Amino acid sequence: MNWNVVFVLSACLLILAIAPCFAADTSVYPIAVWYGGGKARAPMQESDARAKRAVWKKDMEQIKMLGFPAVKTWVEWASSERQEGKYDLENLDQLLELADETGLRVIIQVYVDSAPDWVGEKYPDARFVAQNGAAIPSQAAPGFCTDHPEISRLVGMFYSAIAEHAKQHRSFYAYDLWSEPHIINWAVINYIPDAGTRWNRLASGQS
Repeated sequence: MNWNVVFVLSACLLILAIAPCFAADTSVYPIAVWYGGGKARAPMQESDARAKRAVWKKDMEQIKMLGFPAVKTWVEWASSERQEGKYDLENLDQLLELADETGLRVIIQVYVDSAPDWVGEKYPDARFVAQNGAAIPSQAAPGFCTDHPEISRLVGMFYSAIAEHAKQHRSFYAYDLWSEPHIINWAVINYIPDAGTRWNRLASGQS
């Protein structure tokens, strides 16, 4: 069984499952401000979000006042599931609540390439393997291979947890399930004949 195909299909089914909760909104052109609360930048999370709610709200009111219709925020797997099966999505919840209040829409960027430490400890055989045969530690990227059935299952459960939180808010607009795919850094492209040669010719202006 091709677990990568199963993984992609599961993600698509998840999106289809929550889509009926929202009416199509063609009035929003989603040019968004990259914002995750306070001074945090992706993929880091602001600590003690509830204590900084007033600051976040002021930021979001200013974003709205400047004419932006949306914010794009992030949810990182490593900091959102430090223990298996225990999801901490408080930052996302607060941002969605404030977006509800301020009239902004929210686009959620999901980072699963930054995986919790326990994933690598539990499934060391799920690492990506480079061209030279070396197994690549996860660190901030590339995460773990979703061809591995357990990784596919865990990532699907994480997506589901995010969807359960997001669908409760009218401000939720969309999400991107795979940010800046890094697999190309570690994998050999062997499904396109002479891919490297053809790319070099195009880059140099040759036909």
